[in-house]
Amino acid sequence: MDEGTGNGHGIAVAELRDAPEPAHSAHSGVSLMPSRARPLMLDVDTLARVTMRITFLTTFFIFILVSTASNAFAQCDCMGASKDVRGSRYSTAYEEFKNADAVFYGQVVEMKMIDRKPVREGADNYELEIKFRVEKAWRRDLDQYLTIREYSDHCIIGFNIAGRWLVYAHFDDDKNLRTGYCTRTRIVYKNVDKDFKEFAGHGEKQTRIIKKLDNQ
Repeated sequence: MDEGTGNGHGIAVAELRDAPEPAHSAHSGVSLMPSRARPLMLDVDTLARVTMRITFLTTFFIFILVSTASNAFAQCDCMGASKDVRGSRYSTAYEEFKNADAVFYGQVVEMKMIDRKPVREGADNYELEIKFRVEKAWRRDLDQYLTIREYSDHCIIGFNIAGRWLVYAHFDDDKNLRTGYCTRTRIVYKNVDKDFKEFAGHGEKQTRIIKKLDNQ
């Protein structure tokens, strides 16, 4: 007899205890084949409740997403919007021109984010600082390279490096030039020539662009 078996057939006691209880056979009375696990069955009512809950949660999640997106889009709606202009409080380009502190056309050469205090709870705590190389200027003489700031609070104008833009800007209380989302500030291919012609039609001439050599 082997050591530790406890019987004369060479089968360990622990193995017998762990083996599944044999099922009775109609012929021999004993079967060593393990019984199969019974599959999990859901009745029709339970299945219906589970399906309804999944459908409800999915619908609720989609509703939250759509509502959030709708609120964001509504926040970024501007009066007087068209295919070329996001919108403006002014009915014409010349009216906006007359109410701007500076109007210029130039190429973006640098962009960076700078910290700022949010305008409300949950609003962005940064703003964009965009450096331009000015190619055309109106309203006042401008440095060839100047920076403006833009704080749109989730409404993105879309400034891009190397892009050429027409910019309507105002001075803030700290004498920083700023532009905003609901203005006629826009990229070159959004029919900026229309504004140029309107300026010229009212006799507005371009102002001087001050280069570095002019400042020495």
